[in-house]
Amino acid sequence: MPLKGQSYVDKSTMLSFTNTLVNTPQRYLCVSRPHRFGKTTVLDMLCAYYVFGADDRDVFATQKLGQHSNWDKHLGAFHVLRITMTQFLSKAKEMEKLVEKPPGELAEDFEEAFPDIPLGHRPDLINMMEKAYARTQRQFVALIDEWDAVFREYRDAGNRTYNSEAALSYAVQLAYYKAQDEYTVIPELDTGKGYADLVYLPKNAGRPAILVELKHSQDAETAIDQILRKDYPSRLEHYQGNLILIGISYDRSADPKAPNFKHHSCRLLRA
Repeated sequence: MPLKGQSYVDKSTMLSFTNTLVNTPQRYLCVSRPHRFGKTTVLDMLCAYYVFGADDRDVFATQKLGQHSNWDKHLGAFHVLRITMTQFLSKAKEMEKLVEKPPGELAEDFEEAFPDIPLGHRPDLINMMEKAYARTQRQFVALIDEWDAVFREYRDAGNRTYNSEAALSYAVQLAYYKAQDEYTVIPELDTGKGYADLVYLPKNAGRPAILVELKHSQDAETAIDQILRKDYPSRLEHYQGNLILIGISYDRSADPKAPNFKHHSCRLLRA
């Protein structure tokens, strides 16, 4: 924590809020602020407070946090996993591999922190954390800096991003990430006559189910035709009358000089 800097601002009272979220359904916290608003500095503070074995009691006791009751309830109580997404993305060729097979440096950090825990030949991130918890009975706090780098990667990659239907599927799922609050997302649903690329099933009655078919270098009409020709809606018969069919196409060869130019096309149909 940069306490000696002339521009230091005491934001330690934020910890009194984050402490109320520990082991609650609201424990997943996302801070969406513009660049240069001090998010990384806040993560430094969270890391210094929660990390097991740290000796920062005197530091926090003299800050505004120290004026709150039970301010030290979770001080030094957790293993802390801190990830900077921009560093991960620069080394990972496929984003979905980040959790499945974390970069070697992270595995090395685990081996250093838990030398008596065998990680195996090809450890994955979840498995490493589970082994550490089983051995120590100490929970993890995961702090992710530059969490929106995944979204920026898709945005900045431009035409290079959507070079397959799989990549287009990832982009759609990221674009509608918030929909997971209201929908269960099922990629590649087996309809009996083929696989629907994405299906969104509502968690609450009244909302429509959504079936998405994706096409690369074809038109959206082809996607809708496939849905109807293979009768994908029959797999969702419980939602008949409250089902939205969506065909999405991405054509990377579209002429940017053409009138009404765009790479994407989309068609919606209620079934």
